[in-house]
Amino acid sequence: MQQYRLRLIGIATATLAVVAVAGCQAGGVAQFPAPPGEVPGASLRFNHALSNLGPGFIYVADPIANAIEIFPKGGNGDISPAATLSGSLTGLDEPVDPYVAKSGKIYVTSVISNSIAVFAAGSTGNQAPLQHIFGHKTDLSAPSGIALDSKGEIYVASSKLNTICVFAPNADGNAKPLRTIVGPSTGLSDPGGITLGPNDELFVPNFKGNSVTSY
Repeated sequence: MQQYRLRLIGIATATLAVVAVAGCQAGGVAQFPAPPGEVPGASLRFNHALSNLGPGFIYVADPIANAIEIFPKGGNGDISPAATLSGSLTGLDEPVDPYVAKSGKIYVTSVISNSIAVFAAGSTGNQAPLQHIFGHKTDLSAPSGIALDSKGEIYVASSKLNTICVFAPNADGNAKPLRTIVGPSTGLSDPGGITLGPNDELFVPNFKGNSVTSY
């Protein structure tokens, strides 16, 4: 049995699960349960955020470049992105979590601006978001993980506040969450990338707790 030392920064439920591997000098994306492999592309710098499977592509946040880099799902080795989502119109400000919904829409959290940007399916280049959730009413603080449930509600982990905020599918601007998971009984401790199972079970990895909590 082979063992690998990884820093878990996100979990994704799909036919081919994807786990982003954090690194201060160089990053990579390891794909499981296919035979373990790594895509250590030179552009994957500090990709402590996460990656998610889109339709045929892997979406990876580059918080240094304020960009989302898009790689072919079967990519291997030192490859360049097939496309990039970046620029002043995107509103990305240290993005950390791209999530691609079944509709193809791209959801991205940004740590510095405490915001969520929602882009049209297939967006690349300097594209403005369709929705941009930010402001004091959102209760977001260093948002990291993001995922959608079967109703399209938006779940977002706030790593600084140890909370999970849930927003309406059409939330925009300075929107209040519909509800919030918060408090000492939650077990949340610097929550990171999140995912929802087929029955909307919520799974949250906790950096400081070295744990995964489920709800």
